[in-house]
Amino acid sequence: MGDFNLEFYAGFLETKRPCCLVKVDSSGLCAPNDNPCRARNTTLFWDDSHLTEAANRLIVERCFSGSGVFEPNLRTSLSSKQPRLRPRSVHLLFLLTISRLFFNSLPHSRSFLLQSEVNYSY
Repeated sequence: MGDFNLEFYAGFLETKRPCCLVKVDSSGLCAPNDNPCRARNTTLFWDDSHLTEAANRLIVERCFSGSGVFEPNLRTSLSSKQPRLRPRSVHLLFLLTISRLFFNSLPHSRSFLLQSEVNYSY
């Protein structure tokens, strides 16, 4: 898995500090008086829990036309007459890959996200 992270981070100059610092009140809003970074194409995280558009674009690009980073190549598997994987398996593989990528790339300073309780009530 070590080569995976090195390859993924290629092109991202900032991989630990988010582009938008989030307020402490857990509202999810950017902190006031702190402008989001301008280098969004070279920053990995938008905030404490979301990747930037550039990072998401790279994930999707590699999922659909991967050369060994993500197996299988979804474009080939889904368009073949006899797909090797059923669609549910492909979706599960996609979700597992993205979640592994995200949680393995979290800086140690944000490891509390994995242990904290999340309130999903709206």
